[in-house]
Amino acid sequence: MQLLPGNIELTQNPFEKVVWNLLRSELKYDEGILGYKMPSLGSKDSAEIPSFIFRSQLYGIIVIDVVSSKIIDFKEDFQFWIKPDGEEIYSRDIITSNYCRDIKNKLSKSTKLFNNKTEKFLFGDKKNPVKSLVIFPDNKMSDFEDGDFVNESINPIIDKDYSNEIKKFILSCKASDITHDQIDEIDSILEGTSVFNRKRERILEEGKTRNDLIKNL
Repeated sequence: MQLLPGNIELTQNPFEKVVWNLLRSELKYDEGILGYKMPSLGSKDSAEIPSFIFRSQLYGIIVIDVVSSKIIDFKEDFQFWIKPDGEEIYSRDIITSNYCRDIKNKLSKSTKLFNNKTEKFLFGDKKNPVKSLVIFPDNKMSDFEDGDFVNESINPIIDKDYSNEIKKFILSCKASDITHDQIDEIDSILEGTSVFNRKRERILEEGKTRNDLIKNL
């Protein structure tokens, strides 16, 4: 598996590192690509990007977001979530859904991946080939029993017992009908939108002189 960890070591969300390691362990034998906070289609604001995106021929495309804090309440039809300190954050559920929709819209422009006549995709879940999950690592499902959030949420959600649930979710995403040509096409499209830009390389050592620095740049 190819890892694109980005700035995972600098994350202010401590749960993301734990989930990252779980995903690495669970998917280590898969020939896919796992990325952290990969740019959305045209968006550079990290707040509008889900935590993780994974792509492989076996599982298709999986998007996972990890909520950074316990959520104690909701406002405006669940568009805004309330943290224990009273801070309001925009729904990570909606952000994740929008991100997945952007990916599907981009993929649907390829005749290798989408049948315009039937308006269905040609791989994985024909209606919804981009699977998504929102994790509430500081909540219990019972925290949401007083409202309709569980029923109204756009994406599947799991709570603080996420370790085993992540494994079950990944297994449920298996899509054995994805061809090599299709996965190459998916990679090409995602690379073109910078979601999986494997051409970027970091400079690990600083040049000792100005000429060395210019040369590296």
